[in-house]
Formats: sequence, C-alpha cells, structure tokens
Amino acid sequence: MLIIADHAGFVNAFSEIKTEYAICLAACENGGNIMKNTEIQAQTQAQIIEALFTLMRQKDYASVTVKEIAEQAGFGRATVYRYFQSKEDMIRCYFRSHASAFQNVSAIR
Repeated sequence: MLIIADHAGFVNAFSEIKTEYAICLAACENGGNIMKNTEIQAQTQAQIIEALFTLMRQKDYASVTVKEIAEQAGFGRATVYRYFQSKEDMIRCYFRSHASAFQNVSAIR
C-alpha cells in the first residue's frame, strides 16, 4: 500500500514535472499483462494520471475516488480499471515513468 504523508508537498513537488507518459506503458502492468505500446494507450494513461493529480490539488488523495478520476479524465470507470488496478498503481506508474527526473532531484541535495 502506498502512503503519502505530505499531500501538499507531494502534489507541489511532482505536478511540475512534465515528460512523456509513453515510458509508463512498458513499465506498468495491468492484471499481469504488459500493455501494448500504442499512442492511444499512452495518451489515455496520461489523461487518467493527470486527472488524479488535478483532483489531488483539490482534496486529499484518500478522498479521491476512481469514479471522480474517470469523470475528470473523460472516461468511464471501466476504462480506468483497464489501465490501472488502483490509485496506487497510477502513482507507481507515474513514478516509474519519471524515475530519471526524480533521481536528478535527489542528486541535487
């Protein structure tokens, strides 16, 4: 289980990082099957992850529902679950796809 202790700090620190989400497709698994690397899938995942971060700017992570994420992204809940098993999976995917950026930030300290 992923626990985010500093919600505001988390959102502020990582909402600024903007890179391609396509890397996420190779790293994220959906029900044990690695998804095909297509532009549409990458775009869909990016929209879903961005919707989560948009909602997290408005309220606590724990209060955000998958239904709200789906509505914010413009998809149904089934589409969200096709790409991600949970909100935690969305966060993991985001971190995996941005791993080099996070390493660069920690190297500065």
